[in-house]
Amino acid sequence: MPRRDPRPTSTRIEAIDLIKCVPRVPEISEDAIRIASGIACYVVCGLLIFCTVSSIVWRIIFVVLAAGPSIGIVYAMSGGATAEAAHGFLLIILRRRLTVNKAPRGKTVPASSVVAHTLACEETEHAKHCREQGSPGNDPTLDVRYHLVIATYKINGNRQAIAFADGSSISSHPEKKIITSQVDERWLRSNGEDEPRAAAALYELIDVLYDQGPEATIEATRERLGSHHLDRDIDRALEAAMWWQLAEEQAPHLVSLTDSGRDWHLASAEAEAQRIAERKRMSRPSRKGSRSQTFNINGGIFSYAEGDISGNQQKVEYVQLSDEQVLSYIKDVLRSSEIPWSDPELVEARRVMSNAVAERDPHKPGLTQAISKLASICGDIVVGVLGNGAYQLLIQNFL
Repeated sequence: MPRRDPRPTSTRIEAIDLIKCVPRVPEISEDAIRIASGIACYVVCGLLIFCTVSSIVWRIIFVVLAAGPSIGIVYAMSGGATAEAAHGFLLIILRRRLTVNKAPRGKTVPASSVVAHTLACEETEHAKHCREQGSPGNDPTLDVRYHLVIATYKINGNRQAIAFADGSSISSHPEKKIITSQVDERWLRSNGEDEPRAAAALYELIDVLYDQGPEATIEATRERLGSHHLDRDIDRALEAAMWWQLAEEQAPHLVSLTDSGRDWHLASAEAEAQRIAERKRMSRPSRKGSRSQTFNINGGIFSYAEGDISGNQQKVEYVQLSDEQVLSYIKDVLRSSEIPWSDPELVEARRVMSNAVAERDPHKPGLTQAISKLASICGDIVVGVLGNGAYQLLIQNFL
């Protein structure tokens, strides 16, 4: 059954409103192109005759004769390629959209307070931009380069994900300072009534791409959606996913989620319910004789078991991370600008880690060595990025 897409919440802009903001581009028929070309030919001929022939009689004669070639063009030309080119031109003109909006500095809030439907910019990024412009880092007169927030959710106790409408997203500490402002109406200009069927297709399209992993074929994706949705709704969903940069074409006929598309999916009510259920499952006390309890500490899951009721013996066990958790932690590390990636010793490590994330393969050859090299050079920085618990789990995963 198709998934139901609710109305907007503070965690993300829902599919039904994303769809409404995508301009419709009319299809151009071959017949329309032929007729338009014939008319254009006739008008051009008429103007040439008017400019070059002074006699009114000859003007009339030549104008009548010009109708012949014009009609011939209407019936002779193949309008397919021209129609496709005209449609592409309309796409460029009608679907121009903002990716960055410059506006005066607004309110500064912690990352945990940022909600969807707002404009946001990291305070550190704005300070960097100010310095590049030759101004002090906190120059209040310089406009802020805002991005539209389309989704946000808490990853764990010390990480907050924020997804933007340009295909990017960030993962930061909940207390990190974010400059926010009201949404410019140009970002969310509605182009019509609700399209619930297309919205449902978009909702499930992102879900399917998340499950399929990187570089899924468009044909395979359409096939999975075809049993639940009409072709026109799937087409509309694909248009919206590309326009909002939730997905992108990596190569002809291959499509994958962007960082913001992944986080938009993970900000859904269903994903949050799964995270809550997982936390509850992991924190459920054991019914066996020995006491057991599970904690979620700094993003890492630890299982702490006591040997007896008096606690004379005890040990700490690390729960094995899922592949998705490993990739999520690696992606957080790669996003960090605090790690000295220009260090020659980290160039190869970064390449291997990036390939592992791109291919969604946490068992990629060389990844263990890359993580070890990273930990040996700047382990303290990685702890600051992930938190101590998540860092220990990531390292433990590759021992």
